[in-house]
Amino acid sequence: MLNHFMTICLGFSMITACATSDPTRQETQSAPTWVVTQNAEDEYSKALERWESHKVSSYEITVNIFSSFLSPPCLAKATLTVRQNKLMEIHETETPIPIQIPDGNILYNPECHDYENYLVTKQFEIIKKLLTGELPYKWGASFDSEYGYIQELTFATDGESMKSVSYFNFSPK
Repeated sequence: MLNHFMTICLGFSMITACATSDPTRQETQSAPTWVVTQNAEDEYSKALERWESHKVSSYEITVNIFSSFLSPPCLAKATLTVRQNKLMEIHETETPIPIQIPDGNILYNPECHDYENYLVTKQFEIIKKLLTGELPYKWGASFDSEYGYIQELTFATDGESMKSVSYFNFSPK
């Protein structure tokens, strides 16, 4: 049984991967088995090479975040200012709404505020873990054709949890 996950992207490079639980393949490959389509490793390498060839360490980029991995779901949007690969400034334009639980405490999804993990270099690290199977999710990614940064990264569990991160308004400094 092959579990499919697909992201449709127009105008830039695209990779997708999916997990399989085919018992006939388990004897030659360890679980989870990753079936890589559209040359995922090659596309990842080319995108990383483009990113590194531009030697971008300072930039601004807007990130949209949706995650239902933790409760409550996260929906956030922010512009990140990065200098020498360090997060210097965060301008949140859509802030997630925390939930007040019956005992009076406030509950929020920490993924919404962990902006260090949304730097371009961190997203490349996540894709590498997805490629190697270290993160066992169905996933899809697209890359900018000029600079190579991730334009969209989406991954999901077999259940209802998913995470989607998209980037736009990239401006190298």
